Amino acid sequence: MAKEKLLGRLHRIRELRLRAEAADLRARAHALSQVEASLERARSAAAKSIELPRHLHELGVLGEFRLAHRRIADEMGRQVNENSEKVALARKLAEAASDACKQVSREKEALRERAAENETEHYFGWKRGARQ
Repeated sequence: MAKEKLLGRLHRIRELRLRAEAADLRARAHALSQVEASLERARSAAAKSIELPRHLHELGVLGEFRLAHRRIADEMGRQVNENSEKVALARKLAEAASDACKQVSREKEALRERAAENETEHYFGWKRGARQ
């Protein structure tokens, strides 16, 4: 019973960790998409600045903005990749715990079936002995 209870707790803990890692991954991926969207807006603004001569002075600022956000996006992309690996590991561990719980349940069910078969055999043996 203790083994089954401990495995159940382990499975629950690993499922919770998987959910936490997945939520963190979603948050980081969302932040990365926002940074990339701001990069795209800056690129569009730079393209429009080139078309209008009075806005050429903004190109330097937009270039610095784009470089800074590109560095941020690269770092966030690296973090998203690391979190993807963490989620994959957490999923693998959660599945392993789930499989272990299922194995223990199957073993417990097999023991119950064997006990029921032994009881049935004992009953029929007793019944045959009582008739004779």
